[in-house]
Amino acid sequence: MGFFKRHEVFRVEWVDGEVYHRHFTTEHGTNYFSLRNIAKDNRLELTLKVASLLDLRPTIEKIRQQFDLGHNPHFIEHE
Repeated sequence: MGFFKRHEVFRVEWVDGEVYHRHFTTEHGTNYFSLRNIAKDNRLELTLKVASLLDLRPTIEKIRQQFDLGHNPHFIEHE
């Protein structure tokens, strides 16, 4: 989360401890998500509010891309 803390965009995104927060707007309205790093369990916890279900899939894909969550760690470990 340190990288995101150092590169926060005022009134758009912020980091609070181990939680990254972001607001963004689409043609359907205002959306929000927070992503918590739960290091002791080696997992992430996502809280998501979308203005429309039409925003759900594109929002999840953007989050996966932003946090580099599209790779398979088991595949990378065995290469």
